[in-house]
Amino acid sequence: ALLNAETGQRGYLVTSDNQYLAPYHNAYRSVDPAAVALIAHLGDDATLRAPAERMRRLAAQKLGELASSIRTHTR
Repeated sequence: ALLNAETGQRGYLVTSDNQYLAPYHNAYRSVDPAAVALIAHLGDDATLRAPAERMRRLAAQKLGELASSIRTHTR
């Protein structure tokens, strides 16, 4: 989903065509709930949860970077 979001963001930045933002928006809506579900599935095992929680933070950071560049381009 993050790869699709990045591809869509890049397509939008190159063309300014809003249709390229669909993969970005889909990822934005789906990545965090999927990460939350994964973390819940892992239960109380800290050795499994820690990397999943780190992945969730990094995914949120990446989506934030993509959002920032889209906002900058839209202005």
